[in-house]
Amino acid sequence: MQDNTIKVVANGNGGKDVYFPYKFLNFFNITFNRSLQNLSSYYTDIGIVRLLLIIIAVIGLIYGIIKQERVVSMIHIVTLFGWLLRLIIGGGILRYAIGLVVRTILSFIVFMWSLLRRADHTEQILLGNLLAVFLAIGGRQLHLNMMKISTQGGGGAFMRYKTSHGINQTVTATPQGQITPVSTPTGRYTSDIIFGLQFPHYKKFLTLVNDRKEGEGALIAGTYARYFINNQTNIIADQFLSELRGRFSDNNVCRSYLRLQDKGLKYLAIDPNIGTVVQGEGNKSLFERFFGRINPVSGEIEQHGTMTMLAALFSDGYLRYVSSNSLGAKYAFTMPDSVFSGIPKEQIIVIRAKMAVARFFSSDQNVMGPIISLADQKVKDGSFIDDLADLLGLTVRPEVVQQVMKGEQLDFATLTEDEKKALLQFSQIRQLAATNPEQYQQSLQSIVFNSIGAGNQIIVLEVVE
Repeated sequence: MQDNTIKVVANGNGGKDVYFPYKFLNFFNITFNRSLQNLSSYYTDIGIVRLLLIIIAVIGLIYGIIKQERVVSMIHIVTLFGWLLRLIIGGGILRYAIGLVVRTILSFIVFMWSLLRRADHTEQILLGNLLAVFLAIGGRQLHLNMMKISTQGGGGAFMRYKTSHGINQTVTATPQGQITPVSTPTGRYTSDIIFGLQFPHYKKFLTLVNDRKEGEGALIAGTYARYFINNQTNIIADQFLSELRGRFSDNNVCRSYLRLQDKGLKYLAIDPNIGTVVQGEGNKSLFERFFGRINPVSGEIEQHGTMTMLAALFSDGYLRYVSSNSLGAKYAFTMPDSVFSGIPKEQIIVIRAKMAVARFFSSDQNVMGPIISLADQKVKDGSFIDDLADLLGLTVRPEVVQQVMKGEQLDFATLTEDEKKALLQFSQIRQLAATNPEQYQQSLQSIVFNSIGAGNQIIVLEVVE
């Protein structure tokens, strides 16, 4: 609880639960910034550990002055001055004071070392016991902080951790052939499981880039995927797509492709949310570098940006779609030009580019309409199960997709856990389409808009040899 109220609430077992404000249990709340996802800040406590360290720093300063220990005195003066300055300026975010935290820990170590160096055997045992108590308090504080963080978060990664905490979901089939989810308690989350919760859509790209041949490279723009690559050889980090934009700046599709080949690039991994950095009227020229400059009257491309050039490279067969957790991007880089019958090729390229970064054109029905319409068509023909797999970061074999599209009976025992999960989600959507068409349309639109508006997206394309 975040307020000052102690609440007593009746529970479902006939008893009562008492809720205390957390700061009543641990004081000195500070802002602890942050999760890898960078979605919001979270509050945790240093609490009694912080208080003890500051008190010990004051004692250490006095000790250093009395004993004329110059090193002890100086490091404690610097540490205490830092805490005083932080108090005066109203500092709250812990990571901005990481240097001060390090100095505080060092001052504690130096003070303890000085005491132990001067102490006799009995005093050393006493100091050892005090250190053990201090470490026990610190361990308890760490446990409470982890408990608190696990209960926080209004959205994003921490919310996914929270809703999944202690629950392992699997999929099973009843004797009647009905697919149902099964939730079982679990108490141990490994790094692989946590990665699967936060970055499942990276898996296909990471598998490919980690197994790439010698000499093959990858360009990664705006995603955290680079931190999970085992082989960092020939990996280009293009944070704001300036590197890729430079290779496309002459507006020539063929030469742009050759430049990618000359650099040995095999895969391009892009987070389309890079465009949010350069939105707004004042950043119009920067957004045009990201997307492209389009004539508002004719709809033709006046100057290629990164996204329009990628769409042009795909249309000319130089790029191949690998994966994306955005339906707009997947459809943009998988639909053949024949789908756009009667539309000039240059306008098709613009449509593809807009679909790939549809979050910036979500009010344009010429962009959103085809995405929703195609998703609806794919639900009906069964291929939407593959789209769901991309959205959820699951792997579904092509033959399973074909069986679903043909309406064939699946052997549930032969399916992988990923395929079972994708099949469950698809079955629920199919059932909704058959029983409640209006709710189905709302649900489908929600899936589409959530996919194109996600805070963590990736578009993976392969450069064709």
